[in-house]
Amino acid sequence: TRSTSDALTILDNGNIITNGNVGIGTGSNTPDGNLEIMSDGSDAAGAHLRLTHANNNSTDVVSTVNFSNNGGSVARIVAGTTGANNTGYISFFTDNAGTSSEKMRIIHDGKVGINSTNPNARLVVEGNSVAGDSTCAIHIIDNDSTSGSSVPNISFRSGASTQIYQIRANDTLGLTFRNS
Repeated sequence: TRSTSDALTILDNGNIITNGNVGIGTGSNTPDGNLEIMSDGSDAAGAHLRLTHANNNSTDVVSTVNFSNNGGSVARIVAGTTGANNTGYISFFTDNAGTSSEKMRIIHDGKVGINSTNPNARLVVEGNSVAGDSTCAIHIIDNDSTSGSSVPNISFRSGASTQIYQIRANDTLGLTFRNS
């Protein structure tokens, strides 16, 4: 149902359309964005948005959320299946001058690939390591320049508290390798 003034319409199911904004579950509250979904608090999952693709393929793009402006797409999030129709991944794409490319993927077992669509470890950073190219680099930046502050480090642990090995930046000597 739409009013002739287009100012506010409350539908029978409690949803609202006001000045082009749509509210689902917002009751008498005016939606704060183009689309607002409000949970009544009874569902432990909170407000729920579900995008469903009607096919049952084992390797398929299931849903896409696209971010764009008047010039076109600038980024997107893609969810899909790989190997089975109930085994998923999520990918993050960014655009550069109109060309979209995948930058990060999280696969079904929690492995993360940066510039890798098939990570074989918890974190894979893939790129070219030619001189002057930082596409394959990981930067740990400590913006606290005060003396005695914790210096950036990579810590290898057994469980949460037992440190096995540490690679630590040293203020004067570069890297220090420590065992426990």
